[in-house]
Amino acid sequence: MTMVLTDNRLGRHLLTMRGVQWLAGAEDDPYALLLRASDDDRLSLLRRLREHGALHRSTLGAWVASDHALAARVLRDPRLSPCHPDGPQQHLDQDSWTAPVVCHVLPLDEAHLTMESAAYERLRGLAEPVLGEGRADRHVPAVADVVGSVVGSMDGPFDLMADLARPLAVASSARLLGVPPEERERFGRLCADTAIALDAGTVPQPFPLARALLTAIGELRALFAGLIADRRNGLSDELPEADADDLLAICMLVTLAGSEVAANLICNTMAALLDHPDQWAEVRADPDLAGAAVEETLRWDPPVRLESRIAHEDLELAGRPVAAGEEVVVLVEVANRDPAVYAAPDDFVIARAGEAGHLSLAGCYSGLVAPLARLRATTAVRAIAEGMPKITRRGVPVRRLRSPVVRSVVRFPVSSE
Repeated sequence: MTMVLTDNRLGRHLLTMRGVQWLAGAEDDPYALLLRASDDDRLSLLRRLREHGALHRSTLGAWVASDHALAARVLRDPRLSPCHPDGPQQHLDQDSWTAPVVCHVLPLDEAHLTMESAAYERLRGLAEPVLGEGRADRHVPAVADVVGSVVGSMDGPFDLMADLARPLAVASSARLLGVPPEERERFGRLCADTAIALDAGTVPQPFPLARALLTAIGELRALFAGLIADRRNGLSDELPEADADDLLAICMLVTLAGSEVAANLICNTMAALLDHPDQWAEVRADPDLAGAAVEETLRWDPPVRLESRIAHEDLELAGRPVAAGEEVVVLVEVANRDPAVYAAPDDFVIARAGEAGHLSLAGCYSGLVAPLARLRATTAVRAIAEGMPKITRRGVPVRRLRSPVVRSVVRFPVSSE
């Protein structure tokens, strides 16, 4: 179980994983360089990864897919799942120096981030009536109310992530899940401690953050378990009817994945628009374009940049044999810039039309939270265009270290005037 890990065992494992990834990067393995998140020239690194072909083998043991068509097949293939078919979803006691196994750095089973693909499909089916595509619009008034209260309180300089995007995502999740008012401050703190969850399974985090994450996961599970047990007085009626285990999984994923994805999608979209003043002018003139801006951001600067899968049987990909138990990583960000699919793929163009769909939020857990993430981001961008048309940068967004999956924004200084 997650919570019985001793500090010594956890700390030793994190240091070992960090060393393994740094050594692979020192040998100029581009996937390892991506994982250690230390390359300032990100676009150059993405191009290098594409130059390795549709599928290549990293020295870290993972198969890395960057071609759009292949990536789409991997994400749809039922023989590939985020978890191993048997055994633990982490490798704390394996000899990673002689045989690197870095597909599950932390044991995140209790966060429901390492489940079977079929299990996510089942949860998505359960949540479809209230959270699915075409149903998320029912949450527009509630999200718009939260957005309006947050945007309306901003005057002069503020931080787009800390003062708007993250509070919006957390408050929206709390309202959706029926977190009682007296628990919402603690819920916000737990969301802050779990913000690294999507990265922590792939990249070793600093020990204090890793320990805080594991502790917060346990506390969130206890909070939701209590609400589920007393649904009449706690859990929101907006959530579907399902058994306790499934409801707990949905609550955890909406919190851990949904909040972080939405907050970063808001920041990434506004960063892209402010970097392209002509297109920001179009959105200000027609706020209905907010959805198109969010969709292009999902392609151009996605909030989930890679997806990890484990082969559950021997198979062949791009003419290469992949053995059962081996990891296949989909570089979503690279596939979304495939020049064989997109014209001028490195350009941000909200008016794109007639091109193939991007692969962002097409994965397992991300697919469950995608409709709400789009809704929250679109509602926020529209509100900013209408309520803060003169918003300007006061500096570049600061990204979290060791965050290759989300490339999470920590600070984004702006001014409403």
